[in-house]
Amino acid sequence: MANGWDDRIPYGPERKPWKDTVSRFAKDPTNGEYLIQPPSKDPLCTYPNVVGKWEPLFQVPTVGLSHSQIKEANAKAVEKNKHFHKNFLGYQNNCFFDYSHLKDFLTMHTNNIGDPFAESLLQMNTRWVERNVLDYYASLWNIRWPHGWEEEDEESYWGYCLTMGSTEGNMYGLWNARDYVTDGVAEQRRGGKRRNAEIPVVFYSEDAHYSLTKTIQLESIKNFYQIGAEMYPDRCPLEEGKGRWPHEVPSKGGAAGAGEVDEAALTKLVGFFAREGHPVIVVFNYGSTFKGAYDNVEKAGQMIVDEIRAQSEDGEVENVFEAKNDHGEIVATFRRLKYWIIDSIVKGLETSLINTN
Repeated sequence: MANGWDDRIPYGPERKPWKDTVSRFAKDPTNGEYLIQPPSKDPLCTYPNVVGKWEPLFQVPTVGLSHSQIKEANAKAVEKNKHFHKNFLGYQNNCFFDYSHLKDFLTMHTNNIGDPFAESLLQMNTRWVERNVLDYYASLWNIRWPHGWEEEDEESYWGYCLTMGSTEGNMYGLWNARDYVTDGVAEQRRGGKRRNAEIPVVFYSEDAHYSLTKTIQLESIKNFYQIGAEMYPDRCPLEEGKGRWPHEVPSKGGAAGAGEVDEAALTKLVGFFAREGHPVIVVFNYGSTFKGAYDNVEKAGQMIVDEIRAQSEDGEVENVFEAKNDHGEIVATFRRLKYWIIDSIVKGLETSLINTN
């Protein structure tokens, strides 16, 4: 064993010593030294062995796998997952579906990259299908449709069908929310102290999708715990915390509950930051990953709007931003709601929304 690795470790479907599975292109022709990293220990003794004695079938030597080895590995993967499929419990996965009617698409490389309402230079796409799906949901959510792409119709919608799951949806929703409630000022300002109206605060429950935590870091926004601990230490309005800020908004019944957000706790927290002049971004659950939880969006949303209005000095639910030229002269003003609610469409609720399943 040298340099922390051992090239004698059995590897691959045939369990040969790793050094005997290395392609000649992976060695320096002048001295025979490896150009790639040998294993430090046997993966079979390191990783969870899910498929038992068949695990080596899925190890890929530098020379690759033969067609017969690939066929055998695929067969074992299907066999194992059929067993899981038959006995599966947990998560919100629908195991009873049949996509065999779509098999022809697996032989074609279609790509809907870009704006679904614009023509694509890549002809292999299904944008016309995507547009009709979007129109269906626009109608369902009482949004003006079809999308007004030929004229600047501010009342119509824009959107696209997610292919990467809820993480991408949460990223897009929070990105739009951040730029809307601050009118982009927080991103454009260079130097100087930001006023609270330029510092949005994000709220989500303890049962929300974990992608929200990494998304707010990626998009340089903070949740109420971070801003509370930084700007308002020991001033949490929730009685049970005795001034200490929780990391997320409590759910009813805590970890043992059904996963629905505690509307009263959420409203208290939102009210505190609204009183300090912060715009708020609230992310609701609409079928959470682990519990299938649904927040009462209409009830909580209306409570939030009423609380923001009550905490505003003028009773307004909008902030005003000013655009100035290089001489400090005001050239335009913009009005933005002090809140943005993500993850549901609530008919009749005075709010700005984007759906991010």
